[in-house]
Order: sequence, then C-alpha cells, then structure tokens
Amino acid sequence: MQAHNPASDPERFFRSLGDQKQWLDAFQNLRGVCLFVKDAQHRFLSVNREELDLHGLQHESEMLGRDDFDFHPPALAAQYQEEDKEVFRSGKALTQRLWLVASAGGTPGWYLCSKHPLRDVTGNVVGLVGLMQPHGQLQNAPGHSQRLTPVLKYVLVHFGEAVSVAELARQAH
Repeated sequence: MQAHNPASDPERFFRSLGDQKQWLDAFQNLRGVCLFVKDAQHRFLSVNREELDLHGLQHESEMLGRDDFDFHPPALAAQYQEEDKEVFRSGKALTQRLWLVASAGGTPGWYLCSKHPLRDVTGNVVGLVGLMQPHGQLQNAPGHSQRLTPVLKYVLVHFGEAVSVAELARQAH
C-alpha cells in the first residue's frame, strides 16, 4: 500500500498546515517587496520588514491596528481604502495597480501594487493581503502620469493645507 502523497491534493496539504501566520513569517525579510495584511476595517494586521522600512518604523507593533490614514496623506489613504473596499465587495484580486506612495521621509515613488482577498473557512472575505514593488521614482512616472508629476509633488508637500484648483492647474501648466 502506497502512502498518500500530499502533493497530489494541494487543498488537503494547505489545510493541514494549521497556523497560517507561518506563511507571513516566510515573507518577513523579502527584499524589494512590501507585504501587508489588513482586516475589513482597513487595519494592518501584519506587515513585513520592507513595509516597516517604507514607513520609517522599527517594529511591526507600530503599525498593527492602525490604518492608511495614520501613514499617508488623506487623498492617497482614501484611494488605498477605496481599493480595499473593491476587493471586499467583489471578492476578486486587484493586480498590478500603479500607486503613488510617499515614504516616511515624504519622498514619493511609484509602486506596482496588488491586493488579494483572504477568506475564512466559510468562504467569506475577511481580509486582504497586499504586495507592493517599486516601479521607479516620481520623475520616472509612466506614460500619461508624467504630466502630473509637478502636481503630485505639490500636493504631497502641501497636503495639510487648503490647496486650490487654480494652484493645481498652475502646477500642471
């Protein structure tokens, strides 16, 4: 009698692993890729070292329970959370989206980002896992986004101030 080969039944194999956090632990030191896990209230539940470095943080505990508005300008945080909501509503992954992300030092950069739904044992979407890879610096904006570079720089510098449409138009020439 031949023993059951777990590779022939991937679902059974992955269910047998028990603690799913071990998967996240495997990505803690992955360089060049930010990884985060959020719950349905957009709170960070887990992040890897690269994500901490992007936000200028030392320990995962500094991000846990907080959301995008704690780390990003309001307009960008709202965009990130709208995408979260789309994943929760549709139950489908959003892949290779281009995001503008400001580092802890305020330097903006372009990132290719993907968000994938996380489901509980009954199939309900209860969270998401996100991956971000640098796509280049702000001055290397892809295609049509290049014309907005001055506007984006201005907004990131002045996001706490009242910014007029006229000023943004001036920045865009």
